[in-house]
Amino acid sequence: SAHTENYALTAHENLRNTYSALGKYKEAISHNEAYLVLRDSLDNEKIKQEIIAITEKYESSKKQLEIEQLNSQNSENELVIQAQRSKLWIAGTILGSLLLLLGGVYYFYLQQKRQRHLLFIKNSELAKELATKRTTPTSRVKEETQSIDDKKRIVIHNAISQLIKEEFYLDTQITLAIMAKRIDTNTTYLSKIINEDYEKTFAHFINELRLSHTLKSLESNPNYRNLTIDHIAEKSGFASPSTFYNAFKKYTGLTPSYYIKKRLSQSA
Repeated sequence: SAHTENYALTAHENLRNTYSALGKYKEAISHNEAYLVLRDSLDNEKIKQEIIAITEKYESSKKQLEIEQLNSQNSENELVIQAQRSKLWIAGTILGSLLLLLGGVYYFYLQQKRQRHLLFIKNSELAKELATKRTTPTSRVKEETQSIDDKKRIVIHNAISQLIKEEFYLDTQITLAIMAKRIDTNTTYLSKIINEDYEKTFAHFINELRLSHTLKSLESNPNYRNLTIDHIAEKSGFASPSTFYNAFKKYTGLTPSYYIKKRLSQSA
């Protein structure tokens, strides 16, 4: 052991010194050589131990560094996982909201489709009624004549009914003034009677007559359904397709193209 070797080294050193003092140089040299060999052995062993200690310290430091690196990597991985979880949660929330929105839109679409279908049926029934009888808006002659006497009111009212039978409203150029001239009255009297007897303004009065004619024609004449919207608008007395489109949608709740498409599909 190291303790025994140290004891032997001391013994050789003491013997060397003793023999040297006694003048016995041969024995002193022998113990000195043994001392040197033993010291070299102990020095080498010490160096080895120091190297081992340094190596162990290095390996320990290296392992500690690796552990720290692994811990750091684990921390980074945990942050990445948390970020991915957050992204997945956000994506799931967005997807869920989108699905709800799409569901709402689809439900709204179905409701609108059902409503359009009901409106189509309602207007088809109205068109069938119009096709089997003359289109004469409900009139109501008021008892109170105000500034128009009874006889003049009746004359003007009957003249309006006659013009309706003649389909005067199909003229795209018709105006209140032109209509009044054809009846041989003034615009004030004519406008007043239309307002009171038909409960409509002149523009609504004319547009409803034109749209009634359109629905009747679409129902009774299959060829009418193959016309373009522009042509139908012109044949119905509308000055422009846009005016016809807006009036048709307001009157029926449907667009002309939708109504015609549904009517064509029923005829197929």
